[in-house]
Amino acid sequence: MCRIDPKLHEQEVKKIGCSTVVMRGRNYKGYIHVQEENLKQENDFEHWIELALDFNEQLTSKGK
Repeated sequence: MCRIDPKLHEQEVKKIGCSTVVMRGRNYKGYIHVQEENLKQENDFEHWIELALDFNEQLTSKGK
C-alpha cells in the first residue's frame, strides 16, 4: 500500500495491478494497493517510493 498525493490518485490507480484501498467499505483516495507482482522491476518499485516520499514531504512541509 502506498499513500500518494490524492491529486494523482485517478491516474495512478489505472495502472495494471493497482486498486484503491478500501477499509470498512470506504474508498480512500490517495491510498493505492499495488500487487506484489507489479513491483518486481526496480524502476516500478522506485516509482511508488518516489510518489510516497514526495507526498510525505508535502505533508511535513505544511506543518512547518
